[in-house]
Amino acid sequence: MTHPVPAFIETIWNEGQIDRIPEFIAPSYTVNGEPFGIAGVQRNVTNWRTAFPDLRLTIEQFVADGDTAAAFVRLTGTQTGEWKDIPPMGAKFDFLEAGFWRIDNGLILSGNFLVDRTIMRDQLTGQ
Repeated sequence: MTHPVPAFIETIWNEGQIDRIPEFIAPSYTVNGEPFGIAGVQRNVTNWRTAFPDLRLTIEQFVADGDTAAAFVRLTGTQTGEWKDIPPMGAKFDFLEAGFWRIDNGLILSGNFLVDRTIMRDQLTGQ
């Protein structure tokens, strides 16, 4: 059986199959302890894929034990749409994010993420 986290990353983030989010995410899903839900994941993925149509998440390292999983995930892409307050300039980004998930009954209940967004902002703005 495929673990839900890598399947979620590939199906939803890389392939953009937004309609399949409920197959992976619990309705009560939280991000960094805050309520997010299925609608929050839909908005987040749509925003990322709109600003970065070539967005790619690559799992660099993945471990799972029981109802928990952790991974280093490399995010790469080219900005062709507005992102936050940064106008599209065709800049590329490449950074690592650490993700930690809890799983129940095959659905992802929560995600906690560590990332230095300054690296991404600097890459997009050329600073």
